[in-house]
Amino acid sequence: MRVVQLRSMIGFVRESRGVYFVAMLTFLLVLVVLSATGIEMTTAGKFWTDHIDPFVGMAVLIVAMALWFGEIRQDWHASLPCRLTVVFRHGDGVDAREVMRCERAGLSGEGEMRALGQQIGAQMVGERTLDFCAPSVEYSGGHIEAERDGRIYRHFTVALRLRKLPAAIDDLASDEVLVWRPPFDSEPVRETPT
Repeated sequence: MRVVQLRSMIGFVRESRGVYFVAMLTFLLVLVVLSATGIEMTTAGKFWTDHIDPFVGMAVLIVAMALWFGEIRQDWHASLPCRLTVVFRHGDGVDAREVMRCERAGLSGEGEMRALGQQIGAQMVGERTLDFCAPSVEYSGGHIEAERDGRIYRHFTVALRLRKLPAAIDDLASDEVLVWRPPFDSEPVRETPT
């Protein structure tokens, strides 16, 4: 198990901090080569002072600025409003078909996706609860999108699998989907996907 965890951690370092890791390894390799070639310490010291020290100073400044910009980007990303698309499927496996969808509802935080999805579904069909398969909830998204007016938001999707169709859509045709879209001031409508 520890080998799997180590591989996962190395993969994470490679993907998220690969440039810094390669730069550090290159620097260490240069030091090993200088040491192995037998360069005297006075010569190495002068070489360090004249050539490497300014480079290291600039590299430290560049890394500090990159970290600062990275932190700003993370803070900006976390400050964006969130939207949630909820998809309800009925059936098992590849036979499951989409029966209901609510697009881009307001979401206050990532932690409430499942509960909000259930509440939206119940509201769409006018029932208190839905009979869905709790272990098969799928989450995705968090990617950045823009509205037509230019406002930026993070978009998430949660997919729930219904075990039983609600009574309000029991007569839903096999090519229809109950859809609810912003601004949510009207009732959901039945649509045929194109």
